[in-house]
Order: sequence, then C-alpha cells, then structure tokens
Amino acid sequence: MKHKIFLFGIITFLAFTTYSQSEKNNGFEIKIGTTKLDIVVENLDELENFDWNGIKEVFKSNDGEEIITLSFAYIPKISSKLPNSEIRIDNFKINISGKSSDIDNLIDQSKKTMEKLIKVNESYSKMDNKN
Repeated sequence: MKHKIFLFGIITFLAFTTYSQSEKNNGFEIKIGTTKLDIVVENLDELENFDWNGIKEVFKSNDGEEIITLSFAYIPKISSKLPNSEIRIDNFKINISGKSSDIDNLIDQSKKTMEKLIKVNESYSKMDNKN
C-alpha cells in the first residue's frame, strides 16, 4: 500500500510540474510614440498666433533618438487677397525633421521659418496696397 501511495504521489508531482503554467517573456516591448505632427492652416494669422508650447507635449513619450517631423502647411480656401500681386504666398508646406532629443532646436527653427514667411507676406502685401 505504501508503494501505491508513493507511486501516486510521484505521478501527481510530475503531472503538476509538467503541466504547470509558466510566464514566458518573448522579449517584445511595445512603445508608442509620435513621429510626425502636421499643422495645416488657412491663413497666416493662425501661424503667427500658434501656441508653440504644445509641440513638446506631443513628442514627450518618444525615445530621444527617434526621428520626428514637424510639418507646417498653408492652404488658403480662397486664393490670395491680392490678385494683381506678382508675388503671392499660397499653398506651401514645410517639413522640419530631427531627433526627438533636439525638439527645442526643431521648434526654434520652425518658429524662425514661420516668422520669416509671415514678414515676407506682410512686406509684399504692403507693397501691393501702395500700388
């Protein structure tokens, strides 16, 4: 009888250890990040009054080495108000790319580019209004 109980115990032990659940790590890690931010405006005043502080928040979960792109597009519903103008700013798109760790420099570069574009547009608007 002792042998039967001993044999039953060993078989039960083997069954439990063989079919027991174990946690397997497949080595997969899921990361979620943003790689591109598209900003599309219908008039340049929207770019002039743009809130630049929110851009950092969009990319905060990214890895520092990840390449990101800031994209700015100006697509007016109606063509420029200056039909007689020889120079108009209509339908443009600017992409600025770099590493997530350089987000401050990318934002500064974007700001400077938008400021120059707005100044050019204003200077040509003033020239056309004089004519």
